[in-house]
Order: sequence, then C-alpha cells, then structure tokens
Amino acid sequence: MASFDDSCGDLSADSDNMGNFNPVQQDSQSKITTELDDLVHSFHNELSIESTVTQQGGDRPKYKMTSIPRGICLIINNIKFRGKRKLEERTSSEIDEDKLKRVFKNLGFIVEVKRDQTAQEMKNVMDEMRRRDHSQYDCFVCCLLSHGRLGEVAGSDGEMCNVLQLAGNLRADKCESLNAKPKVFFIQACRDKKMGDGSLHKYFDYADFLFGYSTTPLKKSFRPQTGSHFITNLTKYLEERHDTDHILDILTQVNYEVGKWGLEDKKQAPAPQYTLRKDLYFPSV
Repeated sequence: MASFDDSCGDLSADSDNMGNFNPVQQDSQSKITTELDDLVHSFHNELSIESTVTQQGGDRPKYKMTSIPRGICLIINNIKFRGKRKLEERTSSEIDEDKLKRVFKNLGFIVEVKRDQTAQEMKNVMDEMRRRDHSQYDCFVCCLLSHGRLGEVAGSDGEMCNVLQLAGNLRADKCESLNAKPKVFFIQACRDKKMGDGSLHKYFDYADFLFGYSTTPLKKSFRPQTGSHFITNLTKYLEERHDTDHILDILTQVNYEVGKWGLEDKKQAPAPQYTLRKDLYFPSV
C-alpha cells in the first residue's frame, strides 16, 4: 500500500531548488529571535494571569466539560499547494478531515473546516478565533493538517507558520474567554527539517495547552491512502474511550498503536507536549 509523508522536502538543497525557502539571513534570524523572546516573556507571566487551580479531596481535578456545545473545533486541512516550493498534494488528507469532523461533532463541538489556507490566512483565522467570545464554551480544539518541518506547518502557498505563534493567539492575556480552559492542538505534519538557527521551536510556556504532534522532532509523519496513522488512531480511541480515559491516556494508546506500524526506516512515534493542569475528558453529550 502506498504511503506518503508530510515533509516539506530537503531544505539543504541549493537555492534554485528551494524556491521561497532560501536560508534565513542573519538580520532575519535576529528579528525572529527578538520577537520570540518577547513572546516568551509574556508567556512566563501567563501563570499569574490564569486563574489558580486547586485540588480538593486528594483527587486530581478535571477540566469542566459540560457546556453544550463544548466549544469550537477548528480543522485547517491544507491539501493542494502552489508557489515555487511545489509541495506535493496531500492525497488522502480528506479522509483524516472526515474522521475528525465526525468524532468532534459527536463529542459536542462546533466543527469549522478551513481548506487550503495560505500562511497569512492561517494567521488570520487564528486571530479571528482569538477575538471570538468563548465564555459559554469549555474547550477549544484545533487540528492542523499540512506539510511541515520542525516547529512549523506549511500554508497552501508554501510559506511556513510557527505552530506556537499560531497557538499563542489563545493564551490567557490575549483571549480571556479561554482563560484556564484547555486549548488542544493536534498536528499532522512532518517535523524533520529546520531552517536558520532553529529558534522557532524552542519555546513552550503556555498554560492549559496540549500539543499532540503526530511525530517526534526531526522525523517524518506518514499518511497511507486510508488516512494518516496518527489521525486514524486518535479518532478511533477518542470514539472508544472518551468517557472512561482522559486525553493523555488516550494519546499513550495512540503512541502504542502508531509505533507498531512500519519498517525500521518508516517508524513513527507521536509526541504529545502539554501544560494541562487537570485531567481532560470528553464525556458524551
């Protein structure tokens, strides 16, 4: 069975082959580092902005998940690409999209799908999510399906977006109505190459966030014709265990299942990262 990956290709190629992806110049690197240092400073202040989580009775607390609807599930599915980079079409990503739509609709979320978004459109839609009122909701979910490299996902124009900068729109000091509520990101994309000094992937100072990456750093993420291994298993075990298991237990099962697939040169291990402060369940509506 044919299998594809969500890599952005070999970034060590010469400039004629790289199109818009010439190596970042020193001035650009300095600018990026300065901007991200500012972001990090604000993230360090976030814990003092978020409401305090207390633990009662010796049991770990759970995030509230009773609102109907539960919240918004945004799916950004980039399938077809244009531009000088000439990234391959992500065949079978429609299958992943359908699985995610079905599962999160059944879990009580308002599902919104954006197809083939440019890098700027991805930034715009996350800014739109920041400006919405989530006060009646308990959670926010975002699924990013695209080509990628370490710390970044590709827009349909081949330009890259930093994952943490996209998510940063929803931190407490920018989106108060999601304060102390879980913000969950599932990212189906390769993480196998980086550009410049690699600073774009170093920072992780968000409160109440979960990033479910489909693969470990510097590795590819595979997508057979039946849908990606990560999304297939994620949706399977969310459907089966959402009432009984919290999300980290579900993701551990997903890691086990995905790890069984493939020959040695195509092994894949999902890599969740999180700053959740409570157990996160998705009970039936």
